[in-house]
Amino acid sequence: MSTKFNFVKVKNHEGIYTAELKPEYKIRGTLQDGEGDYRISFKISIDDSTKKYKYYKYLNVTKEMGVKNLQDAIDARNQAIKNVKKGKDPFFKPKALTLDKAVEIYLENRTSSNNQKDKKVYDKHIKYVIGGIWVQKIKISDFQLVVDSMEKDKFAYDTITRTLVTPISALNCKPVQEYKPNQLDFRELKYKNTQKGKIPLDERISTDLKILANSIFEKILSVEDDEKRLYLLITFMCVRRTGEVVLIRIDDIDFLDNTINARVDTTKSGIRDMYPIPDEISKLALKHVSKYKLKSADLVFKYKQRAYSDLFKKLINELIKENKIQTKTLYKEQEYRQHDNRTLLATVMNEKYSEDFIGKNVLSHKNASSTDRTYSTAILKFKRKILGEYWDLLRAVDIIEVFQNPAKYIETYYDGDKNSLKTEKDGQTVFGYYKNTKLMFKVEIDEEDKPLKGVWYDENGEENVCTNASYKKFGFKK
Repeated sequence: MSTKFNFVKVKNHEGIYTAELKPEYKIRGTLQDGEGDYRISFKISIDDSTKKYKYYKYLNVTKEMGVKNLQDAIDARNQAIKNVKKGKDPFFKPKALTLDKAVEIYLENRTSSNNQKDKKVYDKHIKYVIGGIWVQKIKISDFQLVVDSMEKDKFAYDTITRTLVTPISALNCKPVQEYKPNQLDFRELKYKNTQKGKIPLDERISTDLKILANSIFEKILSVEDDEKRLYLLITFMCVRRTGEVVLIRIDDIDFLDNTINARVDTTKSGIRDMYPIPDEISKLALKHVSKYKLKSADLVFKYKQRAYSDLFKKLINELIKENKIQTKTLYKEQEYRQHDNRTLLATVMNEKYSEDFIGKNVLSHKNASSTDRTYSTAILKFKRKILGEYWDLLRAVDIIEVFQNPAKYIETYYDGDKNSLKTEKDGQTVFGYYKNTKLMFKVEIDEEDKPLKGVWYDENGEENVCTNASYKKFGFKK
C-alpha cells in the first residue's frame, strides 16, 4: 500500500476515511491522484470461537466504485461487507441481467402456487417484446410497448396491469436489486382505456348466446364420468361458483325438495344460501351417492377443483374447434371461461329480467343483504322461476330435428285407445303422444323439400311457431 497518504477518519462514521497527501509529497498548485478519495476499512469474522478476523484496510471506493460523497461511501462499505460475507470480492460488480433472468430469479425465490401461471402469462405477453433488455438499461418506454401491444389486442385495463405485476415485482425483489436495475416510475405508463372490468361476453363472442348456452349444455351431457358431469351441471345449470361447488356435502342436498344448501363457510359473500336443482342434477346426484355409499357428512366431489376446471376448458376448446363458439377479438386467454356461466345466464335472461334482479336473486351477488338472502321463500321462488326458464332454454331441441327424427325425440304413452303408441309421420306433420295427450308438429318446407320452420300445436290446438323447444316441457326425449 502506498505511503504517500495519511487516512483521516470521518467523524462519527466507522470505517470511513478520506485520503490526505503527506506534506513531503505535496506539490504547490497541483492535485495528486488519490488525494481526497474515500477509503473504507472493515473486518470479517473468520472463527467466532477464536475471534479470528480478516481485515480489509483503506480500500479506495472512489477509484473502484466512483464514490464522490460521504453517503455513497457508507453505502459502498455496507455493500463491500455483504459481498465478502457471500464469498465475493469486496468490489464485486454483477454482470448485466436481462428482464427474463430477473423474472426467473424472482419466481425462484417466491413461494406461490401461481408461479407457473404467472410465468406463462409473462412469456405470452412480455418475453418476446422486452424480455432480452438488461435491467440496468430498461426504460419506461419499453414497458409502454407491452401496454400498447396488449391494448391493440383488445385486452382490458385490469388485465394489462395484472400482467405487469410480475416483471415489476421482479425488478424490486432483493436478489435482483443487487444488480442495480434502472429505477422506473410506472405511473408514467399511458393507457388508452382505463375502464376496469372484463369486456362483456356478447362483445367477445359472436355466436348467438342462446345457441351457445345450448351447445355447452349438450357438451356437458356428453361427459361419461358421472361425478365430473354432475359437477359441470351444477356450475352451469345452477350458475354456482366453482370453489363453492367442490365443498358440497351430501347433507347439503335435499332430494325431496330438489334444492342445495350453500353453507356460510362456502359462499363468497359469507351468507347462507339455497338454490334449486333440476331433475338432471338430483337424479345424477342420487345415483352417485348410491354408487359410492356416501354418508351425510361426506363431500360429493373427490377431485380437486383444478381437475373439473381443466375438463371444462377442454370442452370449450372442443366447441371452438367445432366452430360452435366463434369469437370477435383476440382479447381472451380463453374465449369462454367457467365464470362466464354466470354472465351467460344474466345476458340471455335480461330480455325479461334486469341484470340487477338476476344478480340479487339468482347469482347471490355479494352486495345482496343477508336479510334478503337467508333462506327467503320469496327469493327461492324467484330462483325456481328464472332458472326454470333458463333450463328450458338449455334443453331446447330444434323443431326441424324433431320432424326429421321423431322417434328419437317424442315420448309416447299408452292412452287407452291403442295397444302401443308410436310417432306417426304424415307428409309434413308428425304426431306424438305425451302423457296421454296427442301432440302435433308441422314443418313448412321450401321448393326443394327442405324444412324452413316448425309449428307446434299444443293440447288445445293453439299454434306456436318456433325453431326450438324444451324437450322436457314438450315431451321430447334427450
